[in-house]
Amino acid sequence: MTLDDLTLDLTQSIDIKADIGDVFRSVLHRLGEGSTNAQGEPMEMILEQWPGGR
Repeated sequence: MTLDDLTLDLTQSIDIKADIGDVFRSVLHRLGEGSTNAQGEPMEMILEQWPGGR
């Protein structure tokens, strides 16, 4: 058995009817501040919206 036999690749595509800036900020929030751990507690991580952060 090889690693390729054990690998599963999933892809999801959705169409969003919104301004690209709004979508980008929403994705940053969902992956950062809006993310929770297995217990439902916030992760408290902030992703900056520009390269390199501050």
